[in-house]
Amino acid sequence: MGRSCDTPPTRKIREVMTQVPITVKQDTCLNDATSILLIRKLRRLPVVDDEGRLVGLLSRGSIVKAALASRKAAANN
Repeated sequence: MGRSCDTPPTRKIREVMTQVPITVKQDTCLNDATSILLIRKLRRLPVVDDEGRLVGLLSRGSIVKAALASRKAAANN
């Protein structure tokens, strides 16, 4: 990182990044976030605070892990 971009490819991140990404807040319902990921065919969803600052990423893998943990906890009760 921090290296000069003088060598090919010369495209900059700003040329290919999503300008206004879809985000969720920390208190967004997990079901709603899952729906966004599936409907929009996203693999990750940025999580932002009330000021719009990035605080984390929600991935499909994170959702699967949470679902499996919930299922395991329910089976143990």
